[in-house]
Amino acid sequence: MTRPEAGWGGRASPSGSGGCWHPHRGEDWTVSAAAEKLTMAGSTLRRRLATEGTSFREILRAVRLDAADRILAARGSSAQAAAAAGLSSRGHFARAYRDRFGLGPSERRKTQSGTHL
Repeated sequence: MTRPEAGWGGRASPSGSGGCWHPHRGEDWTVSAAAEKLTMAGSTLRRRLATEGTSFREILRAVRLDAADRILAARGSSAQAAAAAGLSSRGHFARAYRDRFGLGPSERRKTQSGTHL
């Protein structure tokens, strides 16, 4: 269970280190679904995320890339990691991964460190 963060009316923040809602396979990955889980309107969620300088799309991309990173750390393939990130092209995946973590997927598999700065 995550703890609520200030400014979210007693509800857990959808962003930040704690996070509160991580959809599983088969669940809806939309602003509307996330807002419903947080018992607020989609427009309210968008507005609050904008106030924090982010968007649902940015958070979703980060969550997906983090999932891809865990796959690579467990010696999964780039294709598996790309699929977890929601990207069908390994080239697009490599670029998105490098933008987020500062190194490419193949370099990540070599390091097996589990953390990124």
